[in-house]
Amino acid sequence: MKIDIESGDLVESLKGRDKGRLYIVVTVKDGRAAITDGKVRKTVKPKSKNVKHLKTVQSAALKEIADKIAKGEPVSDAKVRNAISAFNKKSEEE
Repeated sequence: MKIDIESGDLVESLKGRDKGRLYIVVTVKDGRAAITDGKVRKTVKPKSKNVKHLKTVQSAALKEIADKIAKGEPVSDAKVRNAISAFNKKSEEE
């Protein structure tokens, strides 16, 4: 089974104590994804999680934010939180 998770994807955690939370994928390497939510997991120290434990909610949803983080450019945690929050509001309206 191939998992297609890329940088900039909005993902949901399927396993662990963070189950059900939404994250932005910063990088993917060797079957592990670095993820951030701007709240518990800040952009300066993203969480490493096995890609098998993640489900893509929206592909390339937040590519510009993930690219900036991957390049080492500063991105505020508030910007990450607002992007995830905007997605949540949009999905609630549908």
